Formats: sequence, structure tokens, C-alpha cells
Amino acid sequence: MSVKDIYKYGYGLLKLDQNTLYQMDMFEFLERVEGALLWHEFEMDEHLNNQAWYTANLMMASGNLKKGTDVFDLKKGLYKSLEDREEEAIPAEVKLAQRKRDAEIEKAKLMKRFNLDQGISN
Repeated sequence: MSVKDIYKYGYGLLKLDQNTLYQMDMFEFLERVEGALLWHEFEMDEHLNNQAWYTANLMMASGNLKKGTDVFDLKKGLYKSLEDREEEAIPAEVKLAQRKRDAEIEKAKLMKRFNLDQGISN
């Protein structure tokens, strides 16, 4: 990383003053730059995701689409957010196992809530 890059990120992206920039070590500086870039990526993703929702709803309201068209599918066709991409990266077996585990937990909660775990007594 050149001095020009350090100044660019330090003064521009991080908005540091001269004393703070000179007192930082390289590890702390790089951590702050990485954090700022990640934050910018998440903000941009949120903005583009909202734009996709607005566009999908506008397209649905125009009345030019088939009745079977779903706004969720239309939105995913316009833009896949980081959350959608992470969800797609999870293998189907893991999703199925997670759903089964969640169903068992919910079943246990309901059994306990309605006292069905104690059996029927007369």
C-alpha cells in the first residue's frame, strides 16, 4: 500500500485528521478501512434492495403482468441481495436438517405449553 493510498483512505474514506492518522499502526488502519468498506457495501446493498422492492411493486401496480406473478419472485429477478445470496449458498441438505430441527423444537414447545407431554389421565 502506497503513501498515496494511505492518505486517500485515511483522509477520504475514514475522514481522519492528521494526528489520528499518524498515530495509528498499520493493522488498526487496515481494520478500519475494511470495516468502512464493508459498511459501505451493506448500505449499498440495502439501497439497491429497496429500489428493487419499489420497482417490483410499481410493476405489479401497472396491471401489465399476469395474475400469477408474485412480487417476491419479481423482486428476486430484479436484484439478489447479499442475504438472498447467502441463503442460496446453503446446501439443500443443511436447510432440510435445519427445518426438521426447528419443527421438533416447535413441537416440543407446543407439547409443553398444552401439557400434552404428561399424557391423558382420567
